[in-house]
Amino acid sequence: MHLELARLREGGDGVAPAVLGQAFALRAGVAPEDRAVVLRLWDRFEAEDWLGLWKWLHRGHGLVSMPDLARALARVLEDRPPHAPGRTERQVRDLQAAGVRTLGGMMEALAALESPYGLPWYGDLVVRRLMEATNCALP
Repeated sequence: MHLELARLREGGDGVAPAVLGQAFALRAGVAPEDRAVVLRLWDRFEAEDWLGLWKWLHRGHGLVSMPDLARALARVLEDRPPHAPGRTERQVRDLQAAGVRTLGGMMEALAALESPYGLPWYGDLVVRRLMEATNCALP
């Protein structure tokens, strides 16, 4: 299996086709020394082995070809056990308590909380589900 990495400063449907095309044109292979680790981490993620991922993260390993992986993995794990409710769910509740009532407003507010990248970690379907779970009126 050949693993490649395309770096994007933004995600989701907000990526302009030209930006996406450029990112794919500049994509790079995952370094050979990182390949086996990346595959093991992905297997753990798919198996929902959150404890195994936390252990890897806290051993302080890094990947030469994926320097942002540890930070991104740490953020994703903030929404997985044993962190219940997760960070995103707590943020949604807090924003609702502060008066955010629309999905668009929630996505913008979540993006602002995720500085410096300015992106919500989850798409609108997940955020909508979190909002509905706390009985927020959605348009």
